[in-house]
Amino acid sequence: MVFHGTKRFTSTHISQSLETMKQIIINVEDSAYECVLGMLQLCQQVEVVGTEDLQGPLSDIDECFAKAIKELQDEKVIRNQYDYAFIYMAIREGIISEMEPFHSIRGFVEYLRELGISNPPSKNAISNICKVTIGDFPDWIFDEMVDANEDRRRRIIVTRFSSAFTRSKRGLGQ
Repeated sequence: MVFHGTKRFTSTHISQSLETMKQIIINVEDSAYECVLGMLQLCQQVEVVGTEDLQGPLSDIDECFAKAIKELQDEKVIRNQYDYAFIYMAIREGIISEMEPFHSIRGFVEYLRELGISNPPSKNAISNICKVTIGDFPDWIFDEMVDANEDRRRRIIVTRFSSAFTRSKRGLGQ
């Protein structure tokens, strides 16, 4: 979703005996991945022993996202693991229009890890908050009992993230 890179195949060329196997590494663009993998699997003398994603540099949007999260962490706006749920829901609702909505909470958590976000939340921390949040931002209603200050703090996370994200974009000249 976020990184534009290549896949790396580790293949072993099988000669007459196993002792004369050679290992080669092939970098393949994402768009050709399935085709190349299919061709390798057709050759009986080649065994694909592994694949891995090679991640290229962060896109501008990813860099802005990471900077905005870091800013909120540094300023202690994000205090709890579940605070990331409000950013996740805001993106899902299209509040940060430059961000594609995530297909799942797991995808969002993986994205945070790929960006190198320190102390990323668990899937459950986000899921538990999403389950008790009704409606759309800024009119969220929390099915759990929260006082007025906590209610306001949860909404401020989205507002502050949006502002930090926008400032970060301006810093990149977008």
